[in-house]
Amino acid sequence: MSDASVVCSTLSFAWPDDTPVFQDLSFTVGSGRTGLVAPNGTGKSTLLQLIAGELRPGAGSVAVSGTLGHLPQTLPLTGDLTVAEILGVAPVIRAIDAVESGDVAEEHFTTIGDDWDIEERTRAQLDRLGLTGLSLDRSLDTLSGGQVVSLGLAAQLLKRPDVLLLDEPTNNLDLDARHKLYEVLQDFTGCLILVSHDRALLDRMDRIAELDGGELRFYGGNFSEYEAAVRAEQEVAEKNVRNAEQELKREKREMQQARERAERRQSNAARNLKSAGLPRIFAGNMKRGAQETAGRAGQMHAGRVSEAKARLDEAGRALREEQRITLDLPDTHVPAGRNLFLGERLRVRLGDEDVFGGQGVDLTIRGPEHIALTGPNGAGKSTLLRVLNGELPVESGGIKRADGRIAYLSQRLDVLDLDRTVARELRRLRPAAAGGRADEPARPLPLPGCGRPSARRGALRWRAAARHAGVCAVRGAGPASAAPGRADEQPGSGRRGPVGECAELLSGCLRGGQPRRVVPARDRGRPVAAAGRRRVDGDGRARGVIRRCVDLARVRGLPPRGPSTDHIGRTRTMPQPALLAHDLVRNLDGRRVLDGVSLTASPGRRIGLIGENGVGKSTLLRLLAGVDEPDAGSVTRPTDLGFLQQEMPYDADSTIADVLDDALREARDDLAELDRLTERLAETAQDAPEQTEMLAAYGALLEQAQDREAWDADRRAELVLDGLGLGSFGHDRTLASLSGGQRGRLALAALLIRRPCALLLDEPTNHLDDGAATFVEEQVRDLPGVVVLASHDRAFLDAVCTDLIDLDPAIDGPVRYGGNYSAYLTEKRKERERWERRWAEEQEELVALRVSAGVTARRVAPDRAPRDNEKMGYGHRAGRVQSQISRRVRNATRRLEDLERDQVGEPPSPLRFRSTGLTTPTAEEDGPLVSLDGAWVPGRLSPVSTRIPATDRLLVTGGNGTGKSTLLAVLAGRLTPEGEMRRRQELTVGLLAQDTVFELPDRTVRETYGLVLGAERADAVPLGSLGLLHEADLDKEVGRLSVGQRRRLALALLVARPPELLLLDEPTNHLSPRLCDELEDALGTGPGAIVVASHDRWLRDRWQGRELRLAS
Repeated sequence: MSDASVVCSTLSFAWPDDTPVFQDLSFTVGSGRTGLVAPNGTGKSTLLQLIAGELRPGAGSVAVSGTLGHLPQTLPLTGDLTVAEILGVAPVIRAIDAVESGDVAEEHFTTIGDDWDIEERTRAQLDRLGLTGLSLDRSLDTLSGGQVVSLGLAAQLLKRPDVLLLDEPTNNLDLDARHKLYEVLQDFTGCLILVSHDRALLDRMDRIAELDGGELRFYGGNFSEYEAAVRAEQEVAEKNVRNAEQELKREKREMQQARERAERRQSNAARNLKSAGLPRIFAGNMKRGAQETAGRAGQMHAGRVSEAKARLDEAGRALREEQRITLDLPDTHVPAGRNLFLGERLRVRLGDEDVFGGQGVDLTIRGPEHIALTGPNGAGKSTLLRVLNGELPVESGGIKRADGRIAYLSQRLDVLDLDRTVARELRRLRPAAAGGRADEPARPLPLPGCGRPSARRGALRWRAAARHAGVCAVRGAGPASAAPGRADEQPGSGRRGPVGECAELLSGCLRGGQPRRVVPARDRGRPVAAAGRRRVDGDGRARGVIRRCVDLARVRGLPPRGPSTDHIGRTRTMPQPALLAHDLVRNLDGRRVLDGVSLTASPGRRIGLIGENGVGKSTLLRLLAGVDEPDAGSVTRPTDLGFLQQEMPYDADSTIADVLDDALREARDDLAELDRLTERLAETAQDAPEQTEMLAAYGALLEQAQDREAWDADRRAELVLDGLGLGSFGHDRTLASLSGGQRGRLALAALLIRRPCALLLDEPTNHLDDGAATFVEEQVRDLPGVVVLASHDRAFLDAVCTDLIDLDPAIDGPVRYGGNYSAYLTEKRKERERWERRWAEEQEELVALRVSAGVTARRVAPDRAPRDNEKMGYGHRAGRVQSQISRRVRNATRRLEDLERDQVGEPPSPLRFRSTGLTTPTAEEDGPLVSLDGAWVPGRLSPVSTRIPATDRLLVTGGNGTGKSTLLAVLAGRLTPEGEMRRRQELTVGLLAQDTVFELPDRTVRETYGLVLGAERADAVPLGSLGLLHEADLDKEVGRLSVGQRRRLALALLVARPPELLLLDEPTNHLSPRLCDELEDALGTGPGAIVVASHDRWLRDRWQGRELRLAS
């Protein structure tokens, strides 16, 4: 790591209109990756410009050590520039071309300097950023917004900077380009300061710097750890505010009581003064005394109230106020089904590139509709928006548009005049037909930093400018004449017009999230009217949702870039707590399963735990859930936490109704308590002292009931049961009458019905069919709180997770990856390659150092004997060489000691399934192994007719409850069916059941293997040779194995003695993805018959044998 740094001393800066930004700001940033965060408009980009020297401070100084590179948000580029000119390499390349053509003028060599490899370095840098194949003579106006950003970063990296400043570097980048950027920044060793709203990028920082109130505060760790620290500070500040509020109320109450006492004394004195029973002088003295006492008491209490207000203000200043944009698009009146835009075979050429390629793009936009354009950088998303707006003509194709205005918010904010004030800009862009005169004063905007209408546009930060442009675009999008609405119609109730609908479509779906009311921090514990709730159309879908997704990668014939969804989750009204784990250690059977694992799970993050069986995924979940206690470390968990274990925590005699009652108990208790509080409030006088506490309790409980959707809990239970295929089951059925898959789905249903703030899931998609798995994916994505899950379902991990934690051994312990499972696979492979390469290089260096350190002084002299006439010279030279060799030996020894002390651990050998065959041969001429003719099991299996030949490969599919496991039990001879079944004599059958149970759990794995197979067979096929279990696990008790490890042991027992007919019930459940791949490859080996029942979508897609689908 370099010594690059940035030092700012008493830095002050204000805009030309005297708007202050910084005052006496001082800080130092050294080497490493620093993320700069703050609300929009607080000066993050301005600070980077000051460091880069693009702005001059009013006072103070900025010192940067080393070469500096700066990538601003808005790149000051013109469309006439070429790629080489943007990168700054065009003059050097022209000079090299001139020299190679024979022109040896001195100015060419001066221009080139030492950059003879500039073109190779440029190509390498472009390749690293995903711009492979980009021609250096290509013009800028033919590039997409994401390609321009990557190009700007490449230009900075070619400078070989020591200090790198990046302002929103992931803007306009697709997923692939972002991951390439992450890799580049991971390898940067200088001083990196970046401004970003990309959580995945900020989670790769070494520290977070928060700019707030003109001060810079540093937090160690990444963004997730910063959020946890800020949340803790906020909780302390809110507690201080509550205490100060209570103190202020108490002082006000005491002051009011003192005033009432003084008024009573004055009243008594006045009565006594009129009474003949007391002398007038005595009564007058009493009155004056009462007035003086009242005056002194009033001054004392007023002072105490003022002090309490001051403490409340001080505590309130420590609160972090949340800033949210409340932007709603205007109502429009588009009849359902009306065509707003019809484009057929649209083709656009930019420069020499045909943007859409192929047959062009077909796009139909009907109202009312929300559309999201997706695709990689360069696919033509912005180009298509420009075509829709009418500013870019097409080369070919037909276009039909409906009449009306279109609002367009571009990437580069060309709509804005930066020399105008906010008020003048609004008046200029606000047509009279949109609901007011052009000279009418503009209404205040909900934009931080834009509070003064006279502020110049150039003084606004870029993101505030973007929001301002969006407001301008929307205000210019209203219909020419507003049709009257019904009296009972709410704003935004679904009535849409042709122009306003285009505003929602073409402005990038500004209303992708429902506007939320800003609730002051000090009022968050009080009743709030359903803030953030979405209005619902008649079709039951939330308004403001992207209804359709157009992937331009598919239009252009490119591979899709990952799953898309139109499901948007509900917004909770109360802030959700995080789940924190710090340095967890857990030992089982003398083996350290978890060693210093830390985890931060913030609300809205869905974290997947992955790794081989036995690395501690289920153990970590149990520690997080509080089921087990760690040997060291700590866990901070929300009080409302749900945990789905691999094995259902209910007795076999329990009924479905018992499980549902447990799931609905909290919601029903909330409603019952609300009714009780309502009755108490109705009976309590308004001025009663306890009413304040009762109202506060009522408000908190009301928000909790709203978060749990308590009024809708029973209907939600029906929907969840139907979605998981349990809706037809009687609630009086016992769990003993359910299959293993049905019990697992019931446990999952109970958690989804309950909807806790934090959810821990252990293999949630085991035993689920396709419909149920898709339903669970939608439900989990809909949860607003924390989700931590362990799963081997690759499709589920890819569709749900926002982060993945790999618990497999790694060079620096467990690694957290941003993104879904597909992104993880790429990063994991590269991480393993880097580890292996680093370990190999270090081993080579260790060997070389050991050899070097073993050199002795005997090698100083040459082999030949010295002559007489050079004895003196020989001795002189030998002494000098001896000194040099001794120094080298000492240096090598010191370096060897350092390496041996801090050497990189050897990458552990991954498990590899090494089976030569799963089955044994049998004669085909003897007929089928098993033949079924109308075989059925009452209540469990409908009539089935099939024949299983000697070399059959049969996949049994069907929904849950159709009898797949029952059919395998029939084929194995464990159940006798009705109807006709014929089996070959002395047929050997092996069955891998869903529920793996061993009769002697206290035996070790090695003992169990030998006991089941017999000593002779166990010696012939050693358990360690199968690659299913680690050597360290062979002496563990079977009862101590994880579910996945027990399943591996059961599979090993089958493989060690291959049967003629192998039956596998959900064989990939609980197995790691890599082992699943190897097992699926092995299913094609062996001469015998194999029957598989599975819900694994990936396995079914690759199946190359017969398929038998069971009907429900």
